[in-house]
Amino acid sequence: MNEEAEHWEDLVWHMRRSIRYHMRRVRFYDLWHVWTNMIGIIFGSATALTILGGLGPSYTVAASFVVSIAFMLDLFVGTARMSRQHQGLASKFIGLQAKAEVESDHQATILHRYRAEILLIEHDEPPVLRMLNDICHNEMVIAMGYPSKYLIHIPWMKRHLANIISFDPINV
Repeated sequence: MNEEAEHWEDLVWHMRRSIRYHMRRVRFYDLWHVWTNMIGIIFGSATALTILGGLGPSYTVAASFVVSIAFMLDLFVGTARMSRQHQGLASKFIGLQAKAEVESDHQATILHRYRAEILLIEHDEPPVLRMLNDICHNEMVIAMGYPSKYLIHIPWMKRHLANIISFDPINV
């Protein structure tokens, strides 16, 4: 494989990994929002039942407190907004990859143009969660059929918290 073909493959890899990353973020924020709504329905109903059932103010306060905290966290994190942002970023990368798939010329000037477009998209990205990015890297290694030596070891705990905490990938 010549050098331009390797650069082109790296470029396509980068776009595909970015698509996976942003789609995982969309799924995370959408699930968070669904769980928040479910908590709101369950504990909102519980609040009403404690009032109607005359169970006492402590149960009513506790149930309404859970609802308030759940919705406050959802609003503070901005799950709907973040989901839309990551959906938009994934869509931009998908569009760019679609253009790249039909590109027959892999000259350096074309590569530079695509890298510039990637930089423009990445300018709008929130800070990257490194462990989640590494998870997406591993998914790409498997999807593309590369040898397992390219997989990045990610400890169990960090893998499960990758959507919440930005771990330093050097200290895995």
